[in-house]
Amino acid sequence: MHSDLVLAFLLCVFSISFCKAQCSNDDEFSCFIPKVNISAGGLVKLQAEMLSAPFRSYYIEKLIVVNPPSGAFLQRVALMVNQISFDVYHEPVMQLLSDNTLQSITLNRAQNLHGFVVDGTNDHMKELVIDHSLLDRVPSTLGKLRQLRLIQIRYSHIEMLSLEVLASNAELMYATFTNSRIARVLPLKNANTELKLREIDLSENLIEHLDMSSWAPFKALIRINLSHNRLLVLDTQHSFTLDNLTTLYLDSNHLKTIDMRHLTLPQLQTISLNDNNFTEVPSSWGKKEALSYISINNNYITSFDFGSLRSLTSLGTILLESNHIHSVTVSNPVVHLPQLKWIYLANNTLNRIDLNGTDFPQLSYLTLAHNQFTSVPTVFRKYPNLRLSVEVNPIKCDNFKAHHLHLESFQIISVYAWEDDRCPDLFITYGGYNYCCVG
Repeated sequence: MHSDLVLAFLLCVFSISFCKAQCSNDDEFSCFIPKVNISAGGLVKLQAEMLSAPFRSYYIEKLIVVNPPSGAFLQRVALMVNQISFDVYHEPVMQLLSDNTLQSITLNRAQNLHGFVVDGTNDHMKELVIDHSLLDRVPSTLGKLRQLRLIQIRYSHIEMLSLEVLASNAELMYATFTNSRIARVLPLKNANTELKLREIDLSENLIEHLDMSSWAPFKALIRINLSHNRLLVLDTQHSFTLDNLTTLYLDSNHLKTIDMRHLTLPQLQTISLNDNNFTEVPSSWGKKEALSYISINNNYITSFDFGSLRSLTSLGTILLESNHIHSVTVSNPVVHLPQLKWIYLANNTLNRIDLNGTDFPQLSYLTLAHNQFTSVPTVFRKYPNLRLSVEVNPIKCDNFKAHHLHLESFQIISVYAWEDDRCPDLFITYGGYNYCCVG
């Protein structure tokens, strides 16, 4: 009965009344119980209910206890289930005794909680989730949870994160500290500490400055999320290597430039820089053999030179949508990007583009939607199999006529009127579609 069972308290209330535990089994996988009164033998009744009608999960709307629902109470609950979740937790402290066998605790709304205390070492707890709390620091006794794999603390009052706290959990793989007030991240004291951390999420905080070399000891890191902070610059005090990092999210910060030359990231595949303050496409990438996806949407870039991507031989996708790009150039020598397939330049101010000087043998899609083109750019001479989007551009009807074969084969994607739709100006008909154009 103990294996893999989940007990969820949808509302935690401290009072005394009588109730009867009874399953409402509208859901074949979950049991909903309106009320359980611990002081009236509620746990005994609940245990009997579990034996008579076993479900994967048990949801209790109202839990009535005399003492706080932690400490000794959690000891009794752990005899029946592996996981426990409180939708609302009213107490200021949660206590976990050393020999508790629960594997997961979730406090979804712990609006009075300012302390999580672990009494003695614990070799059972694997996941701890605390949301909407008054915690102003990562619990100091977290290191006593020696098998902890996942920690999530969101919507807290934490202002400073010391990575030393994470180092005390040797098995920790996933750490999330988001939607809080973190402004400073302090590095490890011992850079030789061996850690298993794979993902760190610090999004939705107040970080302005961060030395990326703070992550150097975290050799197993796969994903770092620093989105929605106030980063002005991405500092690197010295060169370092993260052999396993594949994804770096830096969206919605105040970055104007980024220098990746001191970061050796042989597995980095994705970097996202949307919603920052870039005025040009970064060119200081260094050697990034695996980087295949770059997104720099919604910035302040005014011109783009494909030469800035010259070193990225594995690049497959570049997104530069919703900028202010009015010119695209190709600096000498020829830019050879053997894996580039997708180019996104929609929502800019382009009226021409010249791909001469490029060598993109895999190029299959280019979007120039929502720009200022009055004619279809002459990209098919260089890339005859390209699919080109020119939606919402003031393309002249006569120019569309010159490209009717590309329209009929759907190599050119444009706005068309179909059935009851009407073009705002003129149109030209091919293949049964009325393609909107201007005179």
